[in-house]
Amino acid sequence: ASYLVTFMIMAEMRDSWSGELVITLAGDEETMGVKGTKYLLDTVPHASGDAMISGDAGASKVLRFGEKGLMWIELNAIGKASHGAHVHKGENAIDRLVEGIDRMNKELVSLKVNAPKEVTQAIKESSEISERYSGEGETEVLQQVTVNFGTIEGGVSPNLIPAKASAQGDIRVPVGVSMSEVEQKIKEITESVEGLSYHIFRQYEPNRSDINHEIFVFTADNVEYITGEKPVNTMRVGASDARHYRISKNIPSVNCGLNPYNLGGPDEYIEIEELTNLAKIHTLTAFDYLSE
Repeated sequence: ASYLVTFMIMAEMRDSWSGELVITLAGDEETMGVKGTKYLLDTVPHASGDAMISGDAGASKVLRFGEKGLMWIELNAIGKASHGAHVHKGENAIDRLVEGIDRMNKELVSLKVNAPKEVTQAIKESSEISERYSGEGETEVLQQVTVNFGTIEGGVSPNLIPAKASAQGDIRVPVGVSMSEVEQKIKEITESVEGLSYHIFRQYEPNRSDINHEIFVFTADNVEYITGEKPVNTMRVGASDARHYRISKNIPSVNCGLNPYNLGGPDEYIEIEELTNLAKIHTLTAFDYLSE
């Protein structure tokens, strides 16, 4: 809605600015945008540009200049089946799987982070306001590897020793740690646990834009002008399609969106006043960028 208002107003003022204004709409951001935004950037020249404003979920007072990397892995454990009463005759695959999960939760989180000074400084300086919208603890999470195993399965009965077990995990990686470092640690862990192996089925590196780029300056100025409050710039915990612009095309990209209430739950909603303000911010930023 904000984009459409922006385009309607900018069209009425076409003689007052130069260049091109492009809107890209895709429906698969929740499934990582590979068949949406990524496809458009790979196949449609007009989808690219000199700068990009993403209206993904967030808050206009907390601008996001980058995102943590992501790695989805599957752990597989092999054991030896036997009856549950005869534990001396079997090897429990679930035990091996749990050992691997436990070590990843401890050892991956402990990986050293060598983030550029400007990234660390931006995260710390924005902490108070950022956590007001995104929850206490975000500052810490932005600066470390996090691990969450969301699915696990194994065994067929309580009185049988399982011969196999598996789990799938979501690993988020901050700027300052490479995906190769993460995989090397995973490899070390799995090789040290008998019967344990891993498979990476989705990943991308941490990514960020230069917060001194003019798209950030214009956006921040207009947030302050419309809301009366100076916004902060920080990284983003979760993913958005903005990463495709950064990774695929090296296009400076800022996330300036709406605060989602009950995100992912029942009766998810936004505030109309915030939407109105966002439309004003997007319109003014587009005009400033294209008319300077």
